[in-house]
Amino acid sequence: AVIVNEVLASPVAGASDWIELYNTTSRSLDLGGWFLSDDADRLTRYRIAPGTSLPPRGYLLLTEDAHFGNLRDAGCLDPFGLSRDGETVYLCSGDGTSVTGYWEQVTFGPSEPGMTFGRYVDALGGVQFVPVRGATPGAGNADPAAGPIVITEILYHASGPGDVEYVELQN
Repeated sequence: AVIVNEVLASPVAGASDWIELYNTTSRSLDLGGWFLSDDADRLTRYRIAPGTSLPPRGYLLLTEDAHFGNLRDAGCLDPFGLSRDGETVYLCSGDGTSVTGYWEQVTFGPSEPGMTFGRYVDALGGVQFVPVRGATPGAGNADPAAGPIVITEILYHASGPGDVEYVELQN
């Protein structure tokens, strides 16, 4: 029902890492006491504040500076930031002290400054977490980023004499 929708792990100067959550349902959900982490062995690193409600089809943006990396935030139990070299983010339901069952994880790769990774459902219904064309905190994700070099044509089974297999690339 609640997913990690987009992350920024390599902010430009003066900005902060962030994690965006999305409510996929048509009802409000109480996330108070849920947890975020970047460590599978320490899933309770950041506790979402009591009374935090996520509206239907709504977004919640949590930043390193204000939330999961900020010891002044009461929910920051073990501060962390996201690695620009890539890692995994975990979202777990909780009762404020421990994980209660529901959890989701997303893994992303290395990123350039300002590049975000977002949830993308492909043509076959598979879910991918891919680089997107631009950051969209608090809104639907941008299209997946492509390039700078893309495959535009493939002939993988030459059928006649003189035919050759090939891959065409476009910059």
